[in-house]
Amino acid sequence: MKLDTVMHLLLVAVVVFGNYDAFGQYVWTKDGLNPVFTGGGTGAWDNEVMVPWVIFNSDSSRYEMWYTGLPRPGGKIGFAISSDGTTWKRELNPVLSPSPGTWDSLLAGVPCVIRENGLYKMWYTGTATNPSGSAEGNRIGYATSPDGRNWTKYVGNPVFTAGSGAWEAGAVAWCSIVRSAGGYVMFYNGCIANGNVNRIGRATSVDGITWQRDALNNPVLNIGETGTWDGNIYLPRVLDVSGKYYMWYTAETVPGDGFPRIGVATSSDSGKTWVKYAQNPVLTMGSSGSWDARWVELGSVFFESSFHMWYDGAAPPAYLAWVGHATSPLTPVGITEGEQELPQCFMLAQNYPNPFNPSTTIRYGLPNSSHVTLTVFNTLGQQVGLLQDGEQEAGYHEIRFDGKNFSSGVYFYRIQVRPLDSAIGRDSKGGAGDFVATKRLLLLK
Repeated sequence: MKLDTVMHLLLVAVVVFGNYDAFGQYVWTKDGLNPVFTGGGTGAWDNEVMVPWVIFNSDSSRYEMWYTGLPRPGGKIGFAISSDGTTWKRELNPVLSPSPGTWDSLLAGVPCVIRENGLYKMWYTGTATNPSGSAEGNRIGYATSPDGRNWTKYVGNPVFTAGSGAWEAGAVAWCSIVRSAGGYVMFYNGCIANGNVNRIGRATSVDGITWQRDALNNPVLNIGETGTWDGNIYLPRVLDVSGKYYMWYTAETVPGDGFPRIGVATSSDSGKTWVKYAQNPVLTMGSSGSWDARWVELGSVFFESSFHMWYDGAAPPAYLAWVGHATSPLTPVGITEGEQELPQCFMLAQNYPNPFNPSTTIRYGLPNSSHVTLTVFNTLGQQVGLLQDGEQEAGYHEIRFDGKNFSSGVYFYRIQVRPLDSAIGRDSKGGAGDFVATKRLLLLK
């Protein structure tokens, strides 16, 4: 089964980094191009753009984003595409909107999307206004699409509603879905009522429609002590990497304090119990005068060579929410960047971004000192670039390939590694230690 989703991208992570038992993505670098996606302008339905969800569609070799567009208090879901994850082209109109007179008549937003066998599946948050004019409790709906643009809401919506437990008796919302062998695992927010303290729960489903709560462990991620940075936690985003779960989440000291930041937690039992990173938060608002000086709020995270996060942020005086991008290298938990564990085997990661224009990053790992040759070839097998040819120390290495002088098309990069003889400091004479790998890259201008 082909999964053009977060889970599809993680297949790369399992192969390349499967020897790592634990790693935490706590060192994040904001993109110098931020914000990478802004609102449609004054008067537009998406004057603000929030909570982006991004996947990579390998069939069309592009990134696809669904986001919540508003002015408040309602919201609709928009769609945009990108060749590199940072330059986006939006659809002019929303692709999913509230339905008058129904459970989602006020808000249809905060999407979570996966793609399986060519079919897009979306879980989203909806709410309505009650007779008094105030918002009812959030609930979760389901929709499907053949192309990511034209969506059909499930006739039995909402598929997930408030629970009987006190912590989630008022509203459930803002979910993240992980594909599992038995179907789907959902992580969601629950609260006593809209605007109250949120906690994070877990539920499972065979078909993505009928859900069973985790009665034993819920809420699976609780708030911190009174006065700490995570007195209210929401917007969980969960990845399953080789059987280990990683959750990024947004938190604030009290609900609505206006200073949300992003933390991370890990789980070794499919998300039933979690351990928060001791030095959270891992992503905070920017300095005074920056576009995200007031808050950062999580959108989505996935892995492709490195971890990538799309989030929304805002700053005074307008406080308009726009979308930013950040990256994080694969870093073992508790180890500083200068003390990273050595790779357990030779590896060549997929370049990022891919497709790219005009440059891309190629990352590889050496478990010991080696002679490395890294070359680029065209589809005729002709060498068109030599990126590295010489001795390098053990560790992770990155090389930037600039394609500004190349024409659009498919290219291949190949690494040839010959470990150095540690006793005499020269190349070994071949043998089982040699490593060769080739990957495909796509330049689109």
